[in-house]
Amino acid sequence: MRNMLITIGMKTGILLLCILLPGCYSDYLSKSRFYYNRQLIVQEADSFSYFNRIETREENFLSLRFTNFYGKDTLLRFDGADNVNFGIDVSFHHLHGRFVLYLVDPDDNIIALIEEDGERTYTFRMRSGPYRLVSAGIEASGTISIITERQEESAWE
Repeated sequence: MRNMLITIGMKTGILLLCILLPGCYSDYLSKSRFYYNRQLIVQEADSFSYFNRIETREENFLSLRFTNFYGKDTLLRFDGADNVNFGIDVSFHHLHGRFVLYLVDPDDNIIALIEEDGERTYTFRMRSGPYRLVSAGIEASGTISIITERQEESAWE
């Protein structure tokens, strides 16, 4: 009787694995496609999963520590205005996987800001319209800090 219960339990376990694993793998594939497809990056909708995500957010600051990030996640949104210079300071420490941070402008042009460890500073003249900072990853783990600053044109002269 006991052997029969063990056999039934094993068959049930194997059946569950056969059902669940293909679903997990297809979820991995669907989220991984964002990393390679810039057309998907510009879309408004996000699709992502994290095993762990710890975020600190203030007015002009975002810090994110994450593990096993798959997909596409919009980290920041901001509205641009004519005659405004905008600065972005990015610090990234990569532990595992693939990760990229993009700037998407109002015309859906994409600029890759960071893909490797290090610190980068970007300054550009804004146009009127929505801007987004979008991350894409495949099994990515690491930390990223972003500081934003906008200045009226007269402050730069």
